[in-house]
Amino acid sequence: MVTVGEALLWRVDSLEILARALRSGARALTDSADSSQGALNALSEDDFAGDNRSAAEASVTHSSTRLRRSSVALELSLIHISEPTRPLYIS
Repeated sequence: MVTVGEALLWRVDSLEILARALRSGARALTDSADSSQGALNALSEDDFAGDNRSAAEASVTHSSTRLRRSSVALELSLIHISEPTRPLYIS
């Protein structure tokens, strides 16, 4: 974990690089959730049905939800990264 004091010493360009990496990670998590949901939906009821399908749907839904929550957490962390770069006083 980085303290506020340490973050204040970071250069703005370093923070921008970190922010880009976090955004990229958030997009990748969302894309992964969409892909897993899409892969399951692509299977026809004839090929994959019954209890196995129900269990797979529940698992994919749970995993997709966790991936999306992680994506939101990364996006929210961008707010905390930008805090040290804003002016402390506005005259």
